[in-house]
Amino acid sequence: MSITRTKTTLLGLALAASMGLGVVVGFSMPDDDLFELRKSLRIFGAVYEEVVTGYVERVDPTHLMEVGVDAMLEELDPYTVFVDESENARLDMIT
Repeated sequence: MSITRTKTTLLGLALAASMGLGVVVGFSMPDDDLFELRKSLRIFGAVYEEVVTGYVERVDPTHLMEVGVDAMLEELDPYTVFVDESENARLDMIT
C-alpha cells in the first residue's frame, strides 16, 4: 500500500471515529454533551471538506466516507455494519 493511500485511509479512519462518536452518543445527551457533539461534527465536516477539496491527489469523497464509516462502526464491535442502499435492496430480496 502506498504512503498516500495509507495516509488517506488513516485520515478516513480518524474522521469516521470522530463522526461516529458524535452520532452514536448524540441523541439523548444533556446540553453540554450536545454542544460537544455539534462541535465534533463541525470539525469532522471541515476536515472532510478540506481533504476532499484540497488534498494533493484526487480523493474519492464517497470512498473516503465509506472507509470512515466502516472504521467507526468496526470500533464499536465486530457485528455492527453499515448497509448501503444497494446492499439493503439485495438483503430485502433474499430475506
